[in-house]
Amino acid sequence: METPAGLNFRLEAVIDLSVIIVSFNVRTFLERSLGSVQRARGSLKLEIFVVDNASEDGTAEMVRRRFPEAKLIETGENLGFAKANNLALGAAGGRYLMLLNPDTLVSEGALETLVGFLDAHPAAGAAGPKLLNRDGSFQSASKRGLPTPWAAFCKLSGLSALFPRTRFFNRYEMGHLDADESNEVEVLSGAAMIVRREVHEQVGGLDADYFMFGEDIDWSQSIRKAGWKLFYVPASRIVHYKGESTRRSRTYREKYFYAAMRIFARKHFRFGLLSRLMVELGILAGEAAAKLRRTTSFWLPAVLDLLIVFVAFVLSFHVRFEPPLRLGIWVVTGLYPLITLGTLLLLGIYRSYAPDIFRLFVGVILGFALVSSLAYFVKPIQFSRFVIVMAMGMSLTGIIGWRYTLLQLGVRFARRRVSLVGLDELGRAVLERIRDGRIPGRDPVGWIVHDPENLGEEHDGLPVLGLVGELESVAGEHQLDELLFSTASTSYEEIFRIVSKQSLKRLGIQIIPEGFDLNEGIPLIELDVGGGLLRRLAGFNRSQAVMRRG
Repeated sequence: METPAGLNFRLEAVIDLSVIIVSFNVRTFLERSLGSVQRARGSLKLEIFVVDNASEDGTAEMVRRRFPEAKLIETGENLGFAKANNLALGAAGGRYLMLLNPDTLVSEGALETLVGFLDAHPAAGAAGPKLLNRDGSFQSASKRGLPTPWAAFCKLSGLSALFPRTRFFNRYEMGHLDADESNEVEVLSGAAMIVRREVHEQVGGLDADYFMFGEDIDWSQSIRKAGWKLFYVPASRIVHYKGESTRRSRTYREKYFYAAMRIFARKHFRFGLLSRLMVELGILAGEAAAKLRRTTSFWLPAVLDLLIVFVAFVLSFHVRFEPPLRLGIWVVTGLYPLITLGTLLLLGIYRSYAPDIFRLFVGVILGFALVSSLAYFVKPIQFSRFVIVMAMGMSLTGIIGWRYTLLQLGVRFARRRVSLVGLDELGRAVLERIRDGRIPGRDPVGWIVHDPENLGEEHDGLPVLGLVGELESVAGEHQLDELLFSTASTSYEEIFRIVSKQSLKRLGIQIIPEGFDLNEGIPLIELDVGGGLLRRLAGFNRSQAVMRRG
């Protein structure tokens, strides 16, 4: 492979920290993350590397335009997480080297805190921050134990959830350690991990055998084996939108996750034949469960349709006939659902994200016609036309009806009642874009402010609902679905502190970064608050339903 463009960087003197971000088709998240890094640099001499794994969403162009000081490496192909990070690790000139996911937001002071901790603890080879979910809650991946077979079993079986504070049952998440206290740990998350230059020179970079997942666990183990300690530092806080950097390739994500488990187990654990077999069976079971979850939008609608046709026949028979029913009728009761399901499968109803009503209608009619034709030639399964017509009508009503009902629920959930937190120019710009449709799916309700003097006022046609310190009660009173925080009036650190202290877990939390060109738009992140799953199960969208009915 040719050397990627951008590797011939001049090493600058006394660089405190080299921040390395590997990105693949997550431009909006990366843009917000880079903005937060710039804001969090404080007094540190910082260099930033962006390794773009051949993104197709304009990532490289955005970095060159918005962050010209960042050192951009374009790989030309998707090298995976480990190889891409290694390119920048080899070119970085900082005293400390930091791996950072593109789906993160760094609070002010977080980087200085981590560097200061390592400066004060010479035995520490690496450190990691307190990772927060988008709602401000603690992310357990911040501090982890080595995924031994027993630790993994407790995690997968749910024992760790039953005994979350015990080392024996919850070693995987080190539940016995206080999340608000610094502690030595066994594994740090590659989403945000800082290491000494000496560590990298001693143990090398990430193991390139890992394409995605597992490389941070492997690196943590290698650092510990080299005699260094790993520390969890909760005074440094970073929001991690977990899974966003890989959500566009869910199938590949699962493939590489379980491949990483196999690589790690074979590399770091010595197993006998029986133990190796048990580990492999556990991994296979995890893969099967993941595949089952991934295909829910395929098999769940199929099972529901099958049950609807079966119940329709049972009810129709009981309306038409008096029990006991002859054997042939029960045979037909099973044949109609199965053949109807077969016709729907052949028409691609369950393969398509958005099948139309016409194909659903044709599939049910065709299935009934096929079995009715069969019954004409096989006397034991002949029965009343009344039953056929009634069951077919009920089946059509049920199969189309449940999809339409879920669709309407999805449409209702898709629009979110939102409040803007921070009465400033940036907040007003976002409000304007909501109103003109450039930020869709939101109904603005009002403002939440810092200054009590603004209470009772109205700005830009929206009332002031309450104060930032009363978010929980204000959100409940006005039935809010989402909060849009403006960083022009509220720092990242304050936002993290606010949402972590209040019970806002049912709310979507969006952070509007300061410093963006308002003419280019605001890089808000879309949240799925329920409508997405309902639409997947329903199988067709509203516009298609309207058009196809005509």
